Amino acid sequence: MLIVWMSAAGTAPILVCVILWVIMRRKFSYHLGKRLLFTSMFFYLAPIQLIKYLLPQTIFDGMDFNAITRVFENYQNSISIHLGKQLVWTPNWLVYILTVWLFLILIFSMYQIIKYNYRVYILRRYSHKRLVDIPGVGKREIRVIDSISSPYTVGFVRRFIIFPEDLLEDSCSGMILRHEYAHLENYDSLMKLVCLIIICIYWMNPFAVILLILYSIFCEFIADEAAIERHTKEEKKAYIKIMIETASKSAEIPVVWKNDFFSGKNILKRRMDYIMRKNILSKLAKGLSACAMAVAIMTSCSTIFAYTPLQSSSGSGNDSIMSDGQFLEFVVNENDQIVDFDRSDYIFITDDGVKTYINENQTSPNASFICIHNFVSGTLQKHVSNNSGGCTMYVYDAKQCQKCGHLVINDLINTITYAKCIHGY
Repeated sequence: MLIVWMSAAGTAPILVCVILWVIMRRKFSYHLGKRLLFTSMFFYLAPIQLIKYLLPQTIFDGMDFNAITRVFENYQNSISIHLGKQLVWTPNWLVYILTVWLFLILIFSMYQIIKYNYRVYILRRYSHKRLVDIPGVGKREIRVIDSISSPYTVGFVRRFIIFPEDLLEDSCSGMILRHEYAHLENYDSLMKLVCLIIICIYWMNPFAVILLILYSIFCEFIADEAAIERHTKEEKKAYIKIMIETASKSAEIPVVWKNDFFSGKNILKRRMDYIMRKNILSKLAKGLSACAMAVAIMTSCSTIFAYTPLQSSSGSGNDSIMSDGQFLEFVVNENDQIVDFDRSDYIFITDDGVKTYINENQTSPNASFICIHNFVSGTLQKHVSNNSGGCTMYVYDAKQCQKCGHLVINDLINTITYAKCIHGY
């Protein structure tokens, strides 16, 4: 299925990032880690697996995509979905899961939207604007309130800084303001929202949750780096002291739409170590980082060749369900040879005699709506057994895309009934 291979493509950069973080430890580049996470977001959201259906067939000469088995679901266990003139069959169980999943996402989204709007309303009502000088940035407007213990940023598009009033008088207030402004510059709340959307889509993949966790951690290190730039060792120590005091007062669980100054105990230790040392990557570390990025991208892109679309059909003929409600009736070309239906009840045969067995054991999403087709003419032969030991074979005129397997069905050419089945049963 397309969603499965998109999930695999998005997971690869996260795996590389985690491995590098464990191996490199103190020498790990959080800027590289963030780039790997951006790469992961791209592959989670962009269906690059469909790219091969936009390329000329000559690129894929020697690759037999039609040899891969396709799926036709039984009418009694499926729901038909129309995509233009195409008819795609989706298993009932999958439709039920998707329905429940969409309902839960809707409820969750409504709750978060209401909570976010309420919090923003309260913050705007009980805070007042203040023009402050942020080091390295200049005069910027923030919102000051005396009922919070930690500064943070709020918002996705209309972003602003919330700052405790008593902290403005601290000697480290400029560094803390620079930290929070770095979150605004990097659109961290918006990026965490993207991570949350990915979790909603790939709820079955634990690495989608790891993506959000890692991004929340890495953005704090990068914001710390901006805050301590060109400051002395003593100023850095004072900054760390404020971090510890803030963490001890803050008990609220962080949410996606805000970036808190504090963090967990273990991450806080790593942030303190990161602040107090010189963060200069060696040539070996830089080379390893570049290789890691290349490996992540190549691994994710390799899923392009792993994805196979769902068999679909369209045409001017009788693309419909037979009256007994048991089989799909497809439209394909006549072929006089006796065909073995031992592997499948549906076989597409090209004019050159090349057979493609259409199996009922594999499912994957439809990609024919985007594919630049390269059709080959032939026939689709459908085998239907009956209770007396005989069978009926339906032969239709058709053509099939060599890249995505899409069948264009035309007219029923022949119907052959056998008193005794001779097709490999």
